[in-house]
Amino acid sequence: MNFDECSENINHKSILIQDKKGKSKFYLENKSQLMITKIIVDGCLNITGKKCDYLITIDHPLIEIYIELKGRRVDEAIKQIENTIQQVSKNKYTGTKFCYIVHTKCLLTTQEIQNYTKTFKKNYNATLRFKPSGFKEKIVDIIGKSRI
Repeated sequence: MNFDECSENINHKSILIQDKKGKSKFYLENKSQLMITKIIVDGCLNITGKKCDYLITIDHPLIEIYIELKGRRVDEAIKQIENTIQQVSKNKYTGTKFCYIVHTKCLLTTQEIQNYTKTFKKNYNATLRFKPSGFKEKIVDIIGKSRI
């Protein structure tokens, strides 16, 4: 799969990921200015079926970060991320992955969230997180968590 036309290498201190309407936003703090690759999945990558919005990759260590920006349809976001991992991941079963569903309102129960989180860990070695719009995540924390 050719990522070149859908990706950019960046090392900004703060990286904003947002939907086209600006309703759902996610920030990656990159104070050490690591070089990362930001890939536009939805609307650019040619994959079958529903797909998540963005994929961020870090090379050392290899980490894939899947991001879906959603309003309320969080259950749909899970399917979009799953489908993207199955078609795009360099190592879909064992590689380190973090998946963020950034929402304006989550309608899932705590039990449903726990079940999805366990399934993603078991099936894809992925940490699934549900975060409200505007959430900020530090890249150094993601790298640190990948070594646990």
